[in-house]
Amino acid sequence: MADTSWPDCAKSFRGVVLDMCGVLYESGEGDGVAIPGAAEAVRRLRASDLQLRFCTNETQASREEFVAKLRRLGFEISVSEVFSPAPAAVSVLRGRGLRPHLLVYDGVLPEFDGVDKTNPNCVVIGDAAEKFSYQNLNEAFRVLIGLDKPVLFSLGQGRYYKETDGLKLDVGVYMKALEYACDLEAEVIGKPSPMFFQSVLTDMGLQPDEALMIGDDLVNDVGGAQHCGMKGVQVRTGKYRTGLCKEGPTTKKWLEIRLEILTADVNQLHGNDLPTRRSGPTPPPPPPPPPPPPPPPPLCVDLSHNIKAAYQTGTASAQDWASLKLHKKQVHTVLILHTLFICDNLRHCMSVVAPCDSSQVHNVFQHSLFFSPPLVSYSPIGYDNVHGFRPSDERHPTVTADGTVDDLAQAVDVILNQRGH
Repeated sequence: MADTSWPDCAKSFRGVVLDMCGVLYESGEGDGVAIPGAAEAVRRLRASDLQLRFCTNETQASREEFVAKLRRLGFEISVSEVFSPAPAAVSVLRGRGLRPHLLVYDGVLPEFDGVDKTNPNCVVIGDAAEKFSYQNLNEAFRVLIGLDKPVLFSLGQGRYYKETDGLKLDVGVYMKALEYACDLEAEVIGKPSPMFFQSVLTDMGLQPDEALMIGDDLVNDVGGAQHCGMKGVQVRTGKYRTGLCKEGPTTKKWLEIRLEILTADVNQLHGNDLPTRRSGPTPPPPPPPPPPPPPPPPLCVDLSHNIKAAYQTGTASAQDWASLKLHKKQVHTVLILHTLFICDNLRHCMSVVAPCDSSQVHNVFQHSLFFSPPLVSYSPIGYDNVHGFRPSDERHPTVTADGTVDDLAQAVDVILNQRGH
């Protein structure tokens, strides 16, 4: 019987699917930067007996523009090999007779040229970058809320991605906001949708167990492929961050660590200053505290107390969340970003984040990633009105990669060595 574990399973592969941003190159100003060894790794795969496809949630350019950029970076690639959400969305819109209101990046608008956009009866959002302003999000909300049967399509559902100047919030954050505001569930077109991966497999004429997905995103690349029946390997380039793919602390311990950070930052932020960067190993436990000083301002106490109480009792009231609204903009934006990643759910915080412009949210998001331990985690905890805080469930599965490698070059070395090349 063939070994189905990585890397022995590479012997049975007939096709390889590559993520692009974070695996082939780092995006940024201009064309971005090719990841060392990636172009040669693609050439080696082409010279083997394996089929090769590229699967991306890129929604800031048409496929033609995207492929032209990658060719300038030294990659051998054709448009027919690239699978991206926008063309798939166009097919869905035409098949269902839908007319979209588009909230997408200008570079991808040509993909929708042949689609009727008069009197919209659905909304399509992609990675719109700086176009994700309060005004534009509110316009999309108004279209949806005015429909008898609102339909929201999201071109991917990533949390964040990496550019050369740092990490950026991705479309999934804004998708969650509109889902909550309109009390609906978005239809995801792109990774990690099983239909998206199946379209790639169909194009290659392969069964799921005959193909491997290589990506930097544990949930959308690896998890999406695994859900479709493929193997998924994660590279340590792109958005990969140490600790996100390992067995972490228990859900309770994970939350307690972040509650300690949140409580400390609440007190520090009362003066309107952003928290300072934390680095290095976790300090030893502090000595027993002295008698408590006079209580700090009530809102700060209430916030950390209410969040902790909500977790411990399994309930949380509307007042707990409403208290967030009373903070100054800079302060409550940071607190909301903390709460967002504790809850793995933007929707309960959208009413507070909305008045802040996209650059503020991006800046605070990047700042929050420098904490040790990080505030962002793929050990999800959610919040809902019935159960309060809850650990991972079927809607937020914990993903474990079949294998982890340094980069695409190393992945190709392993695959070809297993196949005797």
